[in-house]
Amino acid sequence: MKIVKYREPVKLPLICMFLLVLFMSIVPLHDASAQRRTPSAHDLTGAWSGTYQCEGRTHDLFLVLEEGRGGRLSGEFHGLYLGEDHFSYRVRGRVEEGRRGRLHVELEPGRWIDQPQEDLLSVGLDGTLRRGKIRGRILHRSCDEFELRHLDCDLDARLPCSRRERGPFASVLSRSGEVKRRYRRDRRRDRRRDRREERRRERREDREDREDHGPVEMEATHFQSMLSQLKGFSFDDQRLEALRLVSAQNYFTSSQVKQTLAVFTFDPKKILALQIMVPHLLDPSQSFLIFDVFTFDANKAKAREILSSVKPSTRARETRARERDNTQTSPRRRVVEEEHHSSTGMGTTEMSSLMVQLTDESFDQGKIRLLKLVVEHNTFNCLQVKQIITSFDFDAGRLEAVKLLAPRIVDPSQSFQVLDAFDFDASRSQASAILSR
Repeated sequence: MKIVKYREPVKLPLICMFLLVLFMSIVPLHDASAQRRTPSAHDLTGAWSGTYQCEGRTHDLFLVLEEGRGGRLSGEFHGLYLGEDHFSYRVRGRVEEGRRGRLHVELEPGRWIDQPQEDLLSVGLDGTLRRGKIRGRILHRSCDEFELRHLDCDLDARLPCSRRERGPFASVLSRSGEVKRRYRRDRRRDRRRDRREERRRERREDREDREDHGPVEMEATHFQSMLSQLKGFSFDDQRLEALRLVSAQNYFTSSQVKQTLAVFTFDPKKILALQIMVPHLLDPSQSFLIFDVFTFDANKAKAREILSSVKPSTRARETRARERDNTQTSPRRRVVEEEHHSSTGMGTTEMSSLMVQLTDESFDQGKIRLLKLVVEHNTFNCLQVKQIITSFDFDAGRLEAVKLLAPRIVDPSQSFQVLDAFDFDASRSQASAILSR
């Protein structure tokens, strides 16, 4: 029988055991670092739905992002203003690795796709991706935070978004992200309705203003537009037809009437145009300014006859009655107003125009006819009366002018200045008697 000797197992050195344990521990760490990838724009592509805060209100938001060149993001920002009015615009931005390995995205607004309101501004976003949601703030001083969650759709033919995923945008956006035709049609209808309501409101406000304050002259911009249209016609008859349409709904000052008549070529047509505009003349006291546009004295005389029939507007009559009542009930007010008018009387510009008209008249009788039209709606101080009667050639005409002007003098205490305009003592005595009544 063969006897086998027992051998003890060989013991590995302790250093070999240490190296084996170290190697086993290094392999998992290496695999974990190999699986970690660099964050990119691809992590944020797709459809996102949520809300944002602006001007103290909560608005719905639908964001569609796709990866562009160089790892940048681009897409579309869809919003519902006050839950009703849809708007959209392009966005673009970049993705960076933020703190603790989280993705940080910043988007800036681009061109408008659908802008429903002129005063609506496009805004940017600045947020961070965490646990499948993007949270951050809207880049505008009147806006606050936003929050978006990722959807399992891309708004394309391969993976369209269901009605539930589109949420409040289901009535606006189709499954593939296009704005529905029905929504566009309804919004055009609503806009037309809003414009009609706005026009009705403006007409109602204009009517109320006229009732409260009386008629108002045609606005300067609209008046210049009317003049341009009248000048565009080749014949005066065409201008008269257009003027009838415009005059039916507007009121004019004497200066505007003068500019309008200057567009016409011949005096007879100017007379017809004056007859059309006279019922809508607001300041008959300045109507003498209109005579400059007429070439012949006969036509000027016809214009005086037409203008002499003009009555002061309702607003002017009410203003004069109110001033007369205040003057009668307040003696102190009467004294103050007299002192004020004594230094002013007729306006400087109007007085200069009147003197030009009087100088153009060849005879005293023509000047008297002009004064009869002017004195009905104006007042004068004594210096102005003296200047007016000086333009007459003879004392007889000057006396007749004083009879017309005396009731309209605002500073009778200075009437002695008028007497210097007469050549003879007898005429001065008669003028003094007229002024002292």
